Amino acid sequence: MNDAGAREWENRLATQATILLVEDEEGIRFMVKMFLEQSGYSVIEAENGANALAIWEKKQSEIDLVLADLVMPNGFTGQRLARRFQVDRPDLKVIFSSGYDCEDFADNEGERLVPDSNFLRKPYRLSSLVQMIGESLRVKKAA
Repeated sequence: MNDAGAREWENRLATQATILLVEDEEGIRFMVKMFLEQSGYSVIEAENGANALAIWEKKQSEIDLVLADLVMPNGFTGQRLARRFQVDRPDLKVIFSSGYDCEDFADNEGERLVPDSNFLRKPYRLSSLVQMIGESLRVKKAA
């Protein structure tokens, strides 16, 4: 198989994945979910941290990647969720998004982003998101 064929195969493998989308802004959540589904991903959406935890308890084995807003209401942060999820699945891939700069953001414990995560600053291009997801999932499948 040549390089182009190998990349096409990797892309097909990456898009046969399920993403847990945790975003409290309904308009953003709707747009991202629609775009990811059109790109071939299955998407489970959660409008807040509590909902994401409930979904995780039931469907964690189905979830390949988490896309989480860093700042959410009611005391939840994307980091807090990711740390909780990675207790169950240490190899879980996580992508964070926020309107805040990644370098300036620390959670309540003063820790930076969780290991093995990526960051997209809002507003981001949907094509950049899909590229980052594909790269994250290819790394996971290669490991």
